[in-house]
Amino acid sequence: MKRRARVAVIGLGSVGSMTFWQLARRGIDVVGFEQFACGHPYGGAGGDNRLYRILSENPRYVPITRAAKDDWRALERDSGIDLLTTCGELYIAPESSAWMSKVLGNASAFGIDHSTLTPAQSRAQFPTIPVGDADIVVLERESGYVQAGASIAAAAHVGAEKGGTLLEHCAVTAVESTDDGVLITTADSEWLVDSVVVTTGAWANRLLGDRLPMFDVRRASVHWYPLRTPVGYTPDVYPIVERGDVDFGFAVWPTTDRQHIKVALMSTLDHRTDADDLGHTMPKKALDLIDSYVAEYVPDAIPTAIRHAFGVDACTQDGDFVVGPTEDDPRIVLGLGMNIRGFKMAAGMGRALADLASTGSTDIPLDGMSVRRFQSLPTVV
Repeated sequence: MKRRARVAVIGLGSVGSMTFWQLARRGIDVVGFEQFACGHPYGGAGGDNRLYRILSENPRYVPITRAAKDDWRALERDSGIDLLTTCGELYIAPESSAWMSKVLGNASAFGIDHSTLTPAQSRAQFPTIPVGDADIVVLERESGYVQAGASIAAAAHVGAEKGGTLLEHCAVTAVESTDDGVLITTADSEWLVDSVVVTTGAWANRLLGDRLPMFDVRRASVHWYPLRTPVGYTPDVYPIVERGDVDFGFAVWPTTDRQHIKVALMSTLDHRTDADDLGHTMPKKALDLIDSYVAEYVPDAIPTAIRHAFGVDACTQDGDFVVGPTEDDPRIVLGLGMNIRGFKMAAGMGRALADLASTGSTDIPLDGMSVRRFQSLPTVV
């Protein structure tokens, strides 16, 4: 016998858990499917905490990241858990950097609360952060970090408390359009829903097949290094640091345990043939690169990583998100292709997807994210 719900959410990771919570808090009959446990470390949200910022190199994301802050705070109120810590962020790069030009341009264009510091001013305010004489330093005050796994688990379980049906360890095997609704099949049940939001991340290829262009499954990593002393690296005095003056982008988080500091290579490591092929072996070339960065730019850390966390996500051909209904059935709404960069706006994106699934429209701007754009792109073999 088929069970019924108004809306289903398939994949309760960064974006899916927020969508499930947003729907449930509106009193909408929603069922959420997660093949693992909510807050699991296998998707795109690994690494304890994730960066939150309003500023983005892509100007189309700024309204979404800005909207997301209210939703992160709403989730804190609903769950009773402190999730978003505001510590600021420094962007560091030479004046000639194209990346820095985008940072400064978007900060001014969107009225983002920021300051531009000279190297001397930056060294005086943040003495543990090395800055070159030719660098520009931009401080964004509203940035910080979100507790990643905790926020996903909180959203899923608060959604259940508000009336949503939460099905963990329950993999969806098929999604089928029918005259009566969208039929969702699992190993031991069938559900008929009015609409469904698909937020399966790196598992999108397996579930949706030829409904979409093939996503590129990529792996990313973060790393922890021991600190000789935590003084000068705690969130009250040390902001997120993102540096664009090297061959690869790097980000550093303040210490949250007063023992280690977290560093990320702001690039994907490699490509995976299957979403379940996460792997926990770090390529030596990448590890050597990150160790050398820490030796130069985090002077009080021992430049030997003692722990790594890996995440895997689905990436699009053009590096942008896929958000909105499928071409063949508007009842199937997609929230995919976050390219391991979407966590900062996940709470706002969840609100947008809840809007689309329940009303068919949203006030959050999603220009250019429709799946229709792939009709004009060549197929990648």
